Formats: sequence, structure tokens, C-alpha cells
Amino acid sequence: MEISRRGFFKVSAAASFGVGLAHSKEIILPKIDESIERELTNFLPEEWIPSVCGLCRAGCGMLVRKVNGKVTGVKGNRRNEISKGALCPKGFASLQYQFHPQRIYSPLIRKGEGGSPDSFQNIPWSQAFDLILERLIKLRTTNRTHSLIIFSRRKGELEWSMARHFADVYGTPNLIEYDMPNDCLLSEAIYKTSGVKGDLSFDFSSANLIVSFGNDWLQTYRDFVSANRGYALSKTSQPDVRSKIIQIEPRYSITAMKSDRWIRCNPAAEGMAALGVVFYMISSGNYDTEFANDYIENFDDLKESISRINFDRILEITGISEGEFRYLTRELASAKPAIAIGRRTDLFSQGLILLINILTGSFNQLGGAWIIPDDDALEFNKSLDPTARSGLSKVSLSKNSLNMIKVLERIIEKDPYRVEAAFFCNVNPVYNYPGLGVDAIEKIPFSVTFSNFLDETALYSDIVLPITTFFEEYEVKINYSLEANRIISTCKPLILNRDVMSTADIFLTLGKNIKEVQNNFLWDNSKEIYEDYVRKTFDSAPEIRARLEGYNEFEKSARSEGVLIPRREIKIDKLDFRFLKDINLDRVKVNRDTLKLIIYFPSGFNDFEGCQMPYLLDTIGSHLNSVWEFFVEVNPFTAEKYNLKGESIVYIENQDGKKIRARVKIFNGIMDNVIAAPAGLGRSGEFGITKGIGDNPLKLIPKIFSEFVFPVFGFSEVRIINA
Repeated sequence: MEISRRGFFKVSAAASFGVGLAHSKEIILPKIDESIERELTNFLPEEWIPSVCGLCRAGCGMLVRKVNGKVTGVKGNRRNEISKGALCPKGFASLQYQFHPQRIYSPLIRKGEGGSPDSFQNIPWSQAFDLILERLIKLRTTNRTHSLIIFSRRKGELEWSMARHFADVYGTPNLIEYDMPNDCLLSEAIYKTSGVKGDLSFDFSSANLIVSFGNDWLQTYRDFVSANRGYALSKTSQPDVRSKIIQIEPRYSITAMKSDRWIRCNPAAEGMAALGVVFYMISSGNYDTEFANDYIENFDDLKESISRINFDRILEITGISEGEFRYLTRELASAKPAIAIGRRTDLFSQGLILLINILTGSFNQLGGAWIIPDDDALEFNKSLDPTARSGLSKVSLSKNSLNMIKVLERIIEKDPYRVEAAFFCNVNPVYNYPGLGVDAIEKIPFSVTFSNFLDETALYSDIVLPITTFFEEYEVKINYSLEANRIISTCKPLILNRDVMSTADIFLTLGKNIKEVQNNFLWDNSKEIYEDYVRKTFDSAPEIRARLEGYNEFEKSARSEGVLIPRREIKIDKLDFRFLKDINLDRVKVNRDTLKLIIYFPSGFNDFEGCQMPYLLDTIGSHLNSVWEFFVEVNPFTAEKYNLKGESIVYIENQDGKKIRARVKIFNGIMDNVIAAPAGLGRSGEFGITKGIGDNPLKLIPKIFSEFVFPVFGFSEVRIINA
């Protein structure tokens, strides 16, 4: 029996499917939003409507062109506070995502082995909810609500807030913010040193010096558009001052190409390079003494520990000369404000890069690095029953770590308990963390993926729920400007699609149909959730109320250009870097004879979603005149050593015997005995013409990262052989 979604739809699932429901005799689904239906059917011959891109968390403003009610094009919105009229390649290609022929428009249930699209069949929404609710209520009646884990990418605040609301009132401590390798660059270090959950925002536009330790930030920064705008402003906004950019990494990346100086560093040694800079700054006294004493707990003890580091060992591991370290120290000491930025690697590397920002005296300063808190999403009113309170009292799988790899390892190891059910909300660990992701999902008895496509994780899930795109939903975006001001933007549906549901509506439906928690879900649909969220935001911000005349003007401004809220100072007494005393260079192995593979992230693929947009496949190898193929960059001397020819096909194999196949591209911009490959291809999910193009180099990354002192996501020791 198919469900109509008009009105308060109530369906007798027992009569439809011949099974009894543990939750109730009827399933309640959200009301159809009659107002948006009228709005979308009352159109002009041509119009440009402000909206917000939802393909990542940045929330760039866009204008959507509609002709006779049909969406036909997009462009940047110059009035938007975040993007100022710019869009990234993915934003410009968003209609290819929206109208992709492989999008799914019906819930799916898996009947066969995981990993095969042939194992799935369509089912009605009512049956999908019936099966999910049966599992959830069983966990509740046996006091195992904590064994539900919810992964969310947090692309929008409405989605995230509803996921958090459901997790709290249901009773699970395991709402995991699913971070990509280039997200939350120093989040673990900030949490470890200050107890604040958050990250750093970098004021690229006003910095006099930007030193990057392996982060190709002009291509892969989490807010690509703002980073590039900051770069442009840093070079042009002050007539007599041009910022300097120094890039430290083994590959001549896009950022290295635009830098004033590229310093070659051995692969996976960027954290060691940061240690060398800290050592040289402290030993030479080239740092802001007063600032460091104000911000660093027991700074004298830390200086003593750092001074005992074997600097010759750092030179050996990094391959960077002592003269280069002197140069870096001199530049950082004289160029205040200065920024140090790194990739998201281990805690030690993050801590060292955070420490450099403090030693330069540029921490929480204009032109420097600002802490942005991870508490900017509003919470809805809620009441917790004893079952929920009991579940929330359990230890979370993210205990003492904000790292996705650790969470997946704990699922596999059933530490501290077994995960019984999982929701994957627009996330794809099976592709992002090959091997580890499959092992984790196969340990979970029941899994549900919320997705637009039958992607790699969906292929291993028991149920797949089709969700809305940003063209089809209400959403709220919160991002930060280069100066760490908070920007609130919103969007409303521009396309009516009754075959899919927003993530907010899915959690609303689940909550309404669990008797013990349904009093926490009094909204009729996501439109009411949106209005409640936006109104609470307006009421809680006196800066907005003083500037705008009422809620309606605020809501309109948030949709048309975004509303700026001045940054709020994060009160931190001192940062505790004691964990840096545990650095042991004797544990770091240097094997100069082994070929190293590094994996980089092209701008359209920095969150692995570019394959759904064929336009982006034209950009993945533009620096090598290579399109629609997977390749490996090889230095000419390395090619000669391994008897490789340009354009030939090779196999790259890691120490576990896993292989990928690639075409050789001779590239002078890569260090000898190092090869590099782009991430984003090699998809096994159902993505139409892009399925099966190339290979996924992430398969070659070792599963267990805890063996490394300075692990870098996207690094592996390999061998290369001609096909």
C-alpha cells in the first residue's frame, strides 16, 4: 500500500503489511506544506531567486534562475555575506547533481548480499518507517538506546539540530559529527588544550604571512570560496603591503604554485616540520614572549621539553635544511599577524601548529587564527524520560576523540559496547575509509542510509531513504567570515518533490511514532521546524533585533544575503600543551628506499561528492591536461628508476597487497621517490556514467592509524609496477 503524503497521513501498517507494530497502530507522516506548493505554482515567466548552496557546509549564496517555474540555472549572489558573488566549481555544477538520472526517489530495502545494487528493491515509505521503528523501539524497551549511532555531515543546522534533538530524547550519546579529512583542521588540539569543542577560522585576508604545513588550502579548505577570496584580498587590499605565502609539502600543489616560496618536505613529515619551527622559535627566542606567557599553561616547562628535542633528527625526518628553518622562524617572528595552518592529522601535529599561532602572537587576533565554537546550533525544548537519561549517561563512542577513524575502530572492536543500529545521514564511510568503513558497517546488525544516491555505504545498508537536495528543502546555514563573524543564511524549497523527504522530516516522523518521546515532536513538518529555528535565532540575538525591524525582515535578509552577527570572544584562560612533552622521535621510522604515495583532494572532490557532476571530471587533472581518467603523478627521476613511461598503465600496491590501477603522468612538481594521486574517483556506487571510472586510492591507506606517531590521512608506502 502506497502512502499519500497529503494532510496528517495515517496508515494502518498492520493491515498493509500483515505485521503488528510495536510503536502504534498507525504511522504519522509530516503534513504537506500547502503554502510552498501554492508559492511554487504561482510563478513568473523568468525570475532569479536567492538561495544557499547546500553541497557543503559553507553556505555560499546563489541566485537560482527559474523559467516558467522550472529551475534552469544558478549563479553567485553578490549580496551574500559569505561568498560575495562567487561559487566553487561544485556550486556551478549543482544542477547536474539535482537532475542526475541515478538519484533515488523511493525507499529501498536490501534483500541480498551487501555491496550489490541488485540486492535492493523499492518499498513504500510506510514500510520503511515500520521496519526502522520496530528496531528503535526494541532497543528502547531493552534499555539499549545508547547502542544507536547517528552519523551526520552537518551540512545544515536544521538537519543537525533535528538529529541532535532526536538523539537526546531517544537516549543515545552517539550523535557523531562526520568530519572529512580536510574538515576541523585543529579540532582535537583545541579540545585537548582548552576543553572547547570547536576549530580555528583563519583570517587569510588580513594576515601578513601564511605558512601552510601540507594543507593545499586554496583547493581543499572547508570553505573553498572564502579561502580564495581571502587570498585575493591579501594580495590586493593594501596598496603597499602584499602578504607572503609559504607552502611546506612534497608536492607542487595549487597552493604551492601560488605561494611565494615552496619548501619541499618529506611525505607525512609536515608535523615534524612544525616541530622544527617550534624548536627554532623557542631556542632562538624569536617569539612573542608576553603573548605566549599569557596563553600557555606552564610555558617554562614546555620550553624545557622542546629544548631537549634532537634537532638533527628533525632535519633527517623532514628533509628540510637548517637554513630553511631559520628562514621560517625569521619570517614568522617579523610578520605579525601571521597564520600557521596544517592538515588534519594526529594530535601532536595539530598541537604544534596551534602552538605556532600562539608563539607568533596572532591567536584570536585580526589577521590571525580565531577559535570558533561548535555550539552555534540552537537546541529545541525537550523533556527526557528515564530511558533517555539512562542512555545519555553511557560513554559515547567519540569519547576523548573527535576523529572519525577512532569511532570506526571502536565500532569494529565493540568498544565500549556493541553498536546495534546506525543512521548514516548523507555520509559515506565505506568510500571515505575503505576497508575500515566496510568492516564497521558489517559489525552493525541494522543500518539505514539517508542519501540522494545508492552510494557505497548505501549498498551495505539494510534500508536506504531518499532525501531532498537543497533545492527541495528548508535549511539554515551557519558559517563564519574570514574575521570570524557569524553568518546566518537560509533557503526554502524551489522545487517540489513529494517522492523524497528532508532529513529533518525523517527524524520528525520517527519521533512522532515513538509513544514515549512524541511529546517532543509537536511540529507538523520541516517548514514549522524551520520557522521555529529561525525565530529562536532572532529572539536569541540582541545584535540582530537592534538592527532589523522584526522577525520577517530577519528571515527575508537571511534568505537574500545572509545576516552577520559580530564574533563573540571565547574566554580561554590558558591552553595546556603538556601532551607535547610525550613526543618521542625515536619511534619515528625513516625509510628512504620505500616509494611513498600521497593522496590529494581536487577542489571539486574535497568532500568526495564530485563524481555525481560530470562537469567536475573535466577539472580533476587540468594541470596535466588529463580529464575523465585516474592518474598518478610521477617525478621524471622516479619514472626512470622504476622504468615507467608517461601515459603507461601501472599498478600501485600497498604493503597489505591491495592494488589500484592508474595512468602515469610525468610531473616535475613532485619530489623524487614520491608519487601522488587524486581522490574522488573509483566509485562503485550507482552514479551512472561516472561509475567505475578510475580507482579509489584511499584503498591503499593503512586501516589502523594508531601505529603511527605522525599519521597523515592520505599517505601510504607502496610499490609501483608496469601493468
